[in-house]
Amino acid sequence: MRHLKIRQLLLIALISCVPFVVKFVPASPQPVPESIASPLLGQGERKGSAPADMIDEKAKAIYDAGVAAAQKLKSLEVIAQMKMGDLDPSMLPPGFGGKFRVVIEFAEGGTKTEMHFRVEQLKDGNPVSALIVDGSKSMLVDFAEKTFVEGGQDPVAIAGPALQAFPSWIIEQRMAASDPVGAAQHKIMSATLVGTETVDDLKCDVVKVVRMVRMGGVIVVGGETIERVGDDSVQEIRINETISFARVDALPRRFSIVMESPGHEEMASMVQTATFSAMMLNPKLDASVFTVAAPEGFRKTEPKESGSMIAGQGPELSVKVGDPAPDFALTSIDGKEVTLASLKGKVILLDFWATWCGPCKASMPLIQKIHDDYKDKGVAVFGVNTFEKKEGAGKKYMEEKKYTYGCLLRGDDLARAYGVSGIPALVVIGKDGKIVFTETGLSDQSGGSLRATIDAALAK
Repeated sequence: MRHLKIRQLLLIALISCVPFVVKFVPASPQPVPESIASPLLGQGERKGSAPADMIDEKAKAIYDAGVAAAQKLKSLEVIAQMKMGDLDPSMLPPGFGGKFRVVIEFAEGGTKTEMHFRVEQLKDGNPVSALIVDGSKSMLVDFAEKTFVEGGQDPVAIAGPALQAFPSWIIEQRMAASDPVGAAQHKIMSATLVGTETVDDLKCDVVKVVRMVRMGGVIVVGGETIERVGDDSVQEIRINETISFARVDALPRRFSIVMESPGHEEMASMVQTATFSAMMLNPKLDASVFTVAAPEGFRKTEPKESGSMIAGQGPELSVKVGDPAPDFALTSIDGKEVTLASLKGKVILLDFWATWCGPCKASMPLIQKIHDDYKDKGVAVFGVNTFEKKEGAGKKYMEEKKYTYGCLLRGDDLARAYGVSGIPALVVIGKDGKIVFTETGLSDQSGGSLRATIDAALAK
C-alpha cells in the first residue's frame, strides 16, 4: 500500500471500536529494555499475567511460528468479527459486532506492507457495503443505498466500521519484517502458554504475550494538541495480547488485546477481541476484487460523519438544532435533583462524559472555564456522567480535580434520549428549551465557537 499511512491505518484499526472520539499521533516507538523496572510491569507477577521478563520457550516458539506464517502470506481471505469488553452497546459505533469479509493481496516484489484490500460488511452472509483500496485510491460502496464515497489515498476518512475487522496483528508482523522500527515494537517482554481452545472447529494453542513500547506523541483532538503524553512527550504502553494460534497453519483465529498506560487507566478496561473464521491462505484473486470504480447506476456522496474517530466529526446525536430538549430529572453530586423545568429561562450546556474517557477528561478544564465565565450571566453548565463503569467514580473525579460546575449522575437514559453514541458529547439548550447546538467531540479547543453559541443564545 505504497501511498497510504500504514502506521495510522494500523492504529485506527486497533482503536476504531473505542467509542470516545480521539486520534493519537505516534512518533517513532522505542523498545523498553528487557530488564526495566516498569511501573506497569512491576517487580513480580501481575494479576492474570505472567511475571515480568518471563519467556516460556514453547509459547515463544508458537508465537514465532505465527509471525513466520504471517510474513509468508501472499494473499488472505477471512471472516472477522470484533467484540469490545463490557461497554454499553449504545456506546459502540454503528455496525459494531457484525461480521466482515476481509480480502487482502500483498504486492509482489514490494515491501511487506504494500497491499490491496477489500473489507465487506455482511448481513445474512451478503455484503451491504465494501471498503476497497488498491494502493493509491480508496472507495466505500453502499450496496443498499446504491451510493459510493471516494477516499483517495486516505481510506481512514471513509472507512466507517470497516476497520474494526482489519487483521492488524498479521499486518504488524509483516511490517516488522521489513522495518527496524516496527521490529522494535514487537520485542516481547513475556510469553506464556495458557491453554488450548477450539475456534472455527480448529484446535488452537493460546499464548499470552506482553510487549512494552515507548511512543513519543501527543493527543490530538480536532487537529489541535490538547495533551502531551508523558515526560518529553514519551508514552510507555504495556500491550497485553492473548492469541489463539491454529495448529493447522500457525495463524491466529482469535486475538484479544488490552493496552495500559500510566495516567490512562480507562484503556485497561477496554478489551478488544477479534475472531477469525473461514480463513483461506493465499487464494487466487481476480483483479476486479480491488477495482476502485463507481458501480454502474450508483450515486456519489460525501463521507458521512457517523463513525468518524476525529473529534468534531463524530457520530451525530439524534436530537437536532431546533428540537425541544428531552426532559430530564437527575441527581447532582451534592444530592439535589435537577430538572430541565427548574432551569427554564437559562441557557444550558450539557457535557456527556465518563471517567474512562480520556478526551472527556482533557476537555473538562475548558468546561470549567466556561462555567467560571458565564455562571453569573444566566448559563447553567452541567457534566452528565454517562455509561460509568464504577459507582461513584464521577463524583470522586470531580472532587479530586476540584471542578465546581454542576455534575449530574447516572445519565445513561438521558444520553440515550439525546442519541449519544460517542463522548464527549456537547449540547447547548436555549432559554426557550430548544436545542441550539450539538457536537460529538470538541472541534474547537479554544472554546471560541462554543462561547459564540452561548452568547448568541443569551442574546435571544
